[in-house]
Amino acid sequence: MLWSNILLPDRSILSIGLDITERKKAERQLEKKATIDDLTGCYNRFSMLRKLKEALVQCKPEEPRSHFTLLMLDLDYFKKINDRWGHLTGDAALVHFCDQIREHSDPSYLFGRL
Repeated sequence: MLWSNILLPDRSILSIGLDITERKKAERQLEKKATIDDLTGCYNRFSMLRKLKEALVQCKPEEPRSHFTLLMLDLDYFKKINDRWGHLTGDAALVHFCDQIREHSDPSYLFGRL
């Protein structure tokens, strides 16, 4: 609820309440769309680059616990999958790959799709 109290000229107060539940739900959905890749559920390019920048800022050479590792993987011959079996199969392959990475990774790891 969003409340506003307005002081009227006769010194009485007009209280107005507005239910913004749906607006907040829409904002959360937009935020998710802006950060998460719809197909794979991984962070999108923009989010991963932002997270990398944050990690670089926080990384201190004298503090080993602030260090991080960046790993980039390329699915060899992925274009051939799309060309031979179509984009729906290619999409399924990407989703499967991402699911496998998540399943076998520490939950604290960040995983994105560039």
